[in-house]
Amino acid sequence: MQKNLKKLTALQIIFIAFLMLVIGGGTLLSLPISSSTGQFTHPIDALFTAVSAVCVTGLTVIDTGAHWSLFGQVILLLLIEVGGLGFMTLVVSIFLLLNQKMSLKSRLIIQESYSLSDMSSSVRVVINVLIISLLIQFCGSVLLSFSFVPRFGLVKGIWYSVFHTISAYCNAGFDLFGNSLMLYEHSPYVLMVIASMVVCGSLGFIVIMDLLNYRKQRKLSLHTRLALTTTAFLVFGGMLLFLISDFESVSNNPFIFVMQSLFLSISQRTAGFSIQEYNLFSQASIFLTIILMVIGGTSGSTAGGLKTTTIGVLALNVRAIIKRDKHTSFKNRTIPQSVVKQAYESVFLYFFMMVIATFILLLTNPKFRVDQILFEVISALSTVGLSMGVTPNLNVLGKIIVGILMFIGRVGVFTIIYSINAKDNHESLYKYPEEKVMVG
Repeated sequence: MQKNLKKLTALQIIFIAFLMLVIGGGTLLSLPISSSTGQFTHPIDALFTAVSAVCVTGLTVIDTGAHWSLFGQVILLLLIEVGGLGFMTLVVSIFLLLNQKMSLKSRLIIQESYSLSDMSSSVRVVINVLIISLLIQFCGSVLLSFSFVPRFGLVKGIWYSVFHTISAYCNAGFDLFGNSLMLYEHSPYVLMVIASMVVCGSLGFIVIMDLLNYRKQRKLSLHTRLALTTTAFLVFGGMLLFLISDFESVSNNPFIFVMQSLFLSISQRTAGFSIQEYNLFSQASIFLTIILMVIGGTSGSTAGGLKTTTIGVLALNVRAIIKRDKHTSFKNRTIPQSVVKQAYESVFLYFFMMVIATFILLLTNPKFRVDQILFEVISALSTVGLSMGVTPNLNVLGKIIVGILMFIGRVGVFTIIYSINAKDNHESLYKYPEEKVMVG
């Protein structure tokens, strides 16, 4: 057994760890102690919920607040936390508590999990991730408690504050209200606290640590600068487009309407909290939501999607092509061609899976429209969790497909591919003659 584990690559271990976490979580959620009725939960529904929690998506087939007992909700929250922060955060914490040293392979797994450039500081990075995350979540819980405690009482109010803060920070989108955040549609305070948690989680741990170290270093990495630039453009650009798209539905309070648009621009891209039924949205707003879901958050964060930095690299490469530049550059730095290539590969694989999954779901669930299925597929693949009411009504095969999409979206398509095909990269000893093909 130990010999077999040593043969596994870092990416294979990450893949297996997430899989085991899902199976373990699904088993616990299926037990009678996890449901409010004291009965067994259907294995498919329990496993689907576990996948959604570990993959920090938020798509559900049963009401989170009504169906699960306190024990079930705690299990769900632990799955969200471990799935969002990464299972290696838990592993490192255990090693530190036991005063054990991390092996070279463990450090390599940390490097792969958090997309680090080197593994020399891997353990320190994980410790910082844990401390920063818990500190941000504590602040968010305190801020939300000012609104939740007066409404729900001390114990329930604190629990609701903790649950929704962690759910927001991990970009999971789970709620205990039964209708997401529609109860707080006209509460700018709650919306902005939740939005702040979502932004912190979607920026990525490396970006946050880079910002915290700015005072000492007086410089930001290229990754951080590109992530911040792209995120700012998407947040404020998305807000403006939501304002334009739903201008006819503006309430008597323009300030609340602006805050709602800002919240939607942030949440629809990563977390999936909703403040209105989708049948009240304009078609333009739904289309904008789909675009934002496809883009997602930043690499190395709790969010899914193609990632803001991927879109940023593609935009910079297109700019270079238009300007007839041979190199893709940003802020007086050249982006390696290998990174540009990987960005294009990510886009191709994302849309390939989206098309295949949409087609299969349309075949197996013909009662739904194309736009409904497409919305659900993108929401699952980008681990956003928004729904047009389709997921709970899918057949068993449909739920399995959506579950697989969530798993792929969280673990990463490259992790899965490299886990299956673990061969080392090698240069071919020969090259075939070149011949041009007409494109475009």
